[in-house]
Amino acid sequence: MANDESRLITLAARYLRDRPPEHGLLLDLSRVLHIEEPVFKRSLVRWLAGEGGPLGKPQPGSGPAIQLFQLPHDRIVLIIPDAQLADRRTRLGRVAQVLGEKHAGSIGARWFNLSREAEAFQVAVQTLAAEAGRSLFPHAPPDGEQLDQFMMLERALHAVDISSLLREQFVYRMEPNGRLVPILAERTVALEVLDRLFSTSLRQNPWLFDKVTDVLDGRMLYHLLRDQQAHSLPIAVKLHAATVTSEEFRGIVARFPARLHGQLVVELPFLEWEAARRAFNEAMQTAKREDIAIALDHVPADPPEDRALPPVDWYRIPWHDGQGHFINVVDAMGWLTGIDPTRCILTRCTRTDAVSAGRQAGISHFQGAAVQRMARQQEDARRRARHRREAAET
Repeated sequence: MANDESRLITLAARYLRDRPPEHGLLLDLSRVLHIEEPVFKRSLVRWLAGEGGPLGKPQPGSGPAIQLFQLPHDRIVLIIPDAQLADRRTRLGRVAQVLGEKHAGSIGARWFNLSREAEAFQVAVQTLAAEAGRSLFPHAPPDGEQLDQFMMLERALHAVDISSLLREQFVYRMEPNGRLVPILAERTVALEVLDRLFSTSLRQNPWLFDKVTDVLDGRMLYHLLRDQQAHSLPIAVKLHAATVTSEEFRGIVARFPARLHGQLVVELPFLEWEAARRAFNEAMQTAKREDIAIALDHVPADPPEDRALPPVDWYRIPWHDGQGHFINVVDAMGWLTGIDPTRCILTRCTRTDAVSAGRQAGISHFQGAAVQRMARQQEDARRRARHRREAAET
């Protein structure tokens, strides 16, 4: 959330003069069940906002876009062109109907015709900012407790040796003879370790989760810069699109030693492709200029409403969602029209049958605990065979 309130207040003041043929929609999501869960909230916002350009920046050549502004306390504001008004009303009604049928709460909505009601819209926007207590401090979180928690975490993250929080897991290519060959080393920060260290639950706090992962993005990049371990494999790290497009990122990449050039893969979340397409496209352009590969992370097994996919180097599809639900890999590959299965990575393979299912769907790259075990068993078998040959020769 990048100071959406101050941008929105500025935009509302401009509407007093311009009186555009657009409509303002103020949505209150605070009464929706499970809105505190980051993934659910982002998905719901995506459904409501569609492909709108972020922060009032419509994509060039695509006509007027829906503008999305996210505010504290689970409020969002949409600026909707006349041409998309009917579709957006239908979409909001459909979402409200589903929530009602599931007894999952309700959405509060206020509509403003900006060509006639710009004054009322400006008052409503200013009232929202005042209620959030952020008119003077636009970068502050919704309450002081979260700010205290973030400041504590930030100090600790800058002081701690991040290598103690890192986990490394390989991506393997399965050859036709069944041999597993490592082709990529993924480094991630173990968030569950942070939760235990600081007695918190980052995934249950969207604001804190975003802020802490922003800090971790920077720490991960500086760690790669200083890491002197000789690694023959390319390294993959999870980053946000905003990190990749930042000046700090370009400065760090410019200082990369020769061993890292052309050896870095950035994993960007699928949710950012859907909810922040402009930022995602800018991140892809930056990566291409810097000779960095891009992987689309957490590609869903069920086709989203917009089936468009970015032209990236890798597509990472989780075999399970962490809650015990496993996907049908063949069906999942069915909606990825035009994507080469050999550029897909089946992740979170906790059981060996995930590999069988993936190979049936044409996938040859795998990652997960079960794949690690299979690779170790193969290596142990090769080692024993080598010892037997050496003993026989002796």
